[in-house]
Amino acid sequence: MSRLNSTLTTLYQSTFLGGAADDYGFDIAIHPATANIYVTGYTSSNDFPGITGGADSTFTGTTEVFVSRLNSALTIPYQSTYLGGSSSDTGVALPFIPP
Repeated sequence: MSRLNSTLTTLYQSTFLGGAADDYGFDIAIHPATANIYVTGYTSSNDFPGITGGADSTFTGTTEVFVSRLNSALTIPYQSTYLGGSSSDTGVALPFIPP
């Protein structure tokens, strides 16, 4: 993941997120109040970072959905979790429609 200015001419920060196997991030969201970064996708890594203490800390499928939250500077990975069952799972975000 990388953070750039609006004209894509200045790189502010860049980071890697993943474990020892294949990891694919598909969607990123920015929290409007905190600017925390949320990313989702799927992973084949049973050692994905930040999983301990998440909603699902057990890698049980061929691929698992992951959801991760990082600070706005991409320097602190607050938490990650697996989501999914015993087969292949993929995570994507849906557009947010305010109530």
